[in-house]
Amino acid sequence: MAHLTVASDLSPRSERAMVRAISLAARMRARLTVVHVVDDAMPSDLAHRVAEDAEERLARFCAEQHGGEDASIDFEVRLGDPVEELLAEAEGADLLVAGTHRGRRFFDTVRETTVERLVMHSGTPVLIARSPAETDYATILAAIDGSPAASAALAVALKIAPNATVRSFYATQTGHPDEVERVIGAWSAVGGLPKGVKPPEVIEDSIARAMQKMVERVNPDLISLGAHSRGSVERWAIGSLTSALVREPSCDLLIARRAMA
Repeated sequence: MAHLTVASDLSPRSERAMVRAISLAARMRARLTVVHVVDDAMPSDLAHRVAEDAEERLARFCAEQHGGEDASIDFEVRLGDPVEELLAEAEGADLLVAGTHRGRRFFDTVRETTVERLVMHSGTPVLIARSPAETDYATILAAIDGSPAASAALAVALKIAPNATVRSFYATQTGHPDEVERVIGAWSAVGGLPKGVKPPEVIEDSIARAMQKMVERVNPDLISLGAHSRGSVERWAIGSLTSALVREPSCDLLIARRAMA
């Protein structure tokens, strides 16, 4: 990976994302762009003062982090809609890192969260950082469904955690061995299963319940999965499981919507 982008709103949630992004950038010798978006609805003079203060705070925070001195870090403070500006900045990047969603009881029931919108519309894989980035990832749990998106998510997960143990699973409610073998075999034949990774465990259950079982069994610190979009802007366009995990991740979450170029 050559270029990472991390979103920051100066909150403690985004600080975890920044720490993780700095650590990854330093280890992989990648360029890191830190992006903060200021609401352009406020008066112009105030917006520019806020932007200047934000850039100073971000630079100071990065300088204080372990690895910050070894990473090549740029700062972009933009005015506009947070999702639109973040997506524009992340174009061409290899990974977009973001913090977890801030729960808002009423608004969360009627519209997508900012992080959901990022995942829904980003062509760049998205890493949602929930846990403190004190150590490298040790265990990856990969949800496998035979799709290029799931393959892409696992490939990126292995790039950012090359020494991690990988556990994968394939959920099916048909339970037909021939169908399961056909899907996994076709997926493996086109490079879906990286070298050295064991075939996925087959679980006869819904994807949501299978995920819950595997999280309890494996206790991962990184989950990878593909998100599926039907081209709609409705909440479940990225898949109900993905949406639920984005809102309340049990650990860090790596999501890709399409195969790697």
